[in-house]
Amino acid sequence: MKTEAERIVEQLKLHISHLNAQPTFEGLCEKYSEGAVYAAAHRMETRGGSFAACIAKAFYHADMVNRRKLFSAFGDLFENFIEEENK
Repeated sequence: MKTEAERIVEQLKLHISHLNAQPTFEGLCEKYSEGAVYAAAHRMETRGGSFAACIAKAFYHADMVNRRKLFSAFGDLFENFIEEENK
């Protein structure tokens, strides 16, 4: 039987592995193109919900340090909108 601390550590490891799985800004630009990332942000703003639109606006205003933070948290959202265009 696991202790409470062991369960918490397990949950944290799962959370960290999810964060590490997020695509990076540089990684998406290498995989697709920088233009595709900006086009995805535009689609997020115009076709996505209010949350996606706010993330896109934050992306437009962010410097590179803050873009990396956005992508570490929401890279999968950008990738979904990139892949939507490629369907």
